[in-house]
Parts: sequence; structure tokens; C-alpha cells
Amino acid sequence: MRLNQDLELHFLEIPKYAEAPKKPISKLTKMERWLAYFANQLTKEERRELAMKDEKIKNAMDAAQVFLSNKEERRRYINREMALMDRRSELASAREEGKMEGKAEGLIESIANLMASCRWSIEQAMDALKIPEKDRPRYLDLLQKKLH
Repeated sequence: MRLNQDLELHFLEIPKYAEAPKKPISKLTKMERWLAYFANQLTKEERRELAMKDEKIKNAMDAAQVFLSNKEERRRYINREMALMDRRSELASAREEGKMEGKAEGLIESIANLMASCRWSIEQAMDALKIPEKDRPRYLDLLQKKLH
């Protein structure tokens, strides 16, 4: 499925591939070789032939073998993945917090500008900006800190 000129999505339906009639490794396209690898239905000889035909698949097979045969390597991999997930979560949280702070600062500036230019009260400015009642104490506090 082409989404735009830079991005295409390809769906690999491994179960459908596994049910299709088998072709010799030598007749498989690059995509079919990867499907054959991921379908995990090759004989030992076919896997060897596939590895000889495609170096990237051979590298994937070697990496999988190391990973599966080494408990310490597997543990380190899981720990790395968990650390990456934690880091992504922390960054997303920090980004969201930053957006909220930026929005709050922008609203405080808007409140202060409306109060100065229109000679409105804090309540009138917050009404004009449609700040919900539940959020107003927070903005009052932030505005007081800004003014002092």
C-alpha cells in the first residue's frame, strides 16, 4: 500500500505463504526468501541453501543462533529492550510535560496581555480564553508567581 511518495507499507502474510505450494530456493524472489526464513518450515538443507543465496538472511540466522543458544546473551537482550522501552517512555512523558508547560506559559502570557491591554480582571481574561474552572486555580498561582 503506497501512502505517499516516500512511504509504502508491505504486509507479509506468513501463514498464507506457508500454505502455498513450495518453490525451490533457487527460484524464490528476495521477498519470498525472507518469507521462507520467517515461516520456519525449511529443512536443514534448504536453510543452508538459503544462507548461501542471501548474506543478510545468513546474518539473521547466525544472530538467531547466538541468541537462542546463549542464556546470558538473551538476558542482556531483554534488559536492553526493557531499558529502551523505559527511555522511550521517559522521553514521551518529558515531551508531554514540556508541551503542557509551554501551553501554560502561553496562556499566562495571554491572560497578562488581556489584563493589560483591555484592563480586564483575571476572571474576565480566563473567561475570554475559555479556561475551564477546574484549571483556573493553577493559572492564578502561575500568574501570581510571574507577577512577583
